[in-house]
Amino acid sequence: MKFIERVFWGHLFAATAFLAAGFVLAPEIENGNYFKWTFLTVTLLTGLAWFAVQQRKTQGYEGLLLFGYGILAMIGLFGRTPAWPMMFGITASLGAWDLHTFLQRLNRADRVEYESGLGKAHLRRLAGVEISGLLLGLIALTIHPRVSFWWTGALALIAVIGISRLIARIRKETE
Repeated sequence: MKFIERVFWGHLFAATAFLAAGFVLAPEIENGNYFKWTFLTVTLLTGLAWFAVQQRKTQGYEGLLLFGYGILAMIGLFGRTPAWPMMFGITASLGAWDLHTFLQRLNRADRVEYESGLGKAHLRRLAGVEISGLLLGLIALTIHPRVSFWWTGALALIAVIGISRLIARIRKETE
């Protein structure tokens, strides 16, 4: 379980560092430099909040903090920050959220050893999902096809349905 906690801390640090780096790399805005430093500060405070939530073993805030990271990445993309640190940051924050909830479930259980294979299997699945997400994201950042808004919406809907079916199948297999 200590190893899983270390992996969680690594994900949280990576998420905060990549999002913060994205805001630092943002271009200068004509009206001032408040954009980059304001959201850099908000990113660091969100990381500290998640650190405090994990240290106190508080439950129920991890979804809100993940939402905060998502909003920060979206604001960064609309603020013309480079897309790659935002993609790496949101992927790492998704991993941190997953590990946070996994650690909460492990803490509620009586006693689960890491050597039992449960933690290793979870980390293996998480690594597969993160690697495939990063590869698809990198492909999306390098290939720029011209697609209309409606086709983009239809593809997003298909992706959401496919991912929900995949999650349901994985949950069914693990039960």
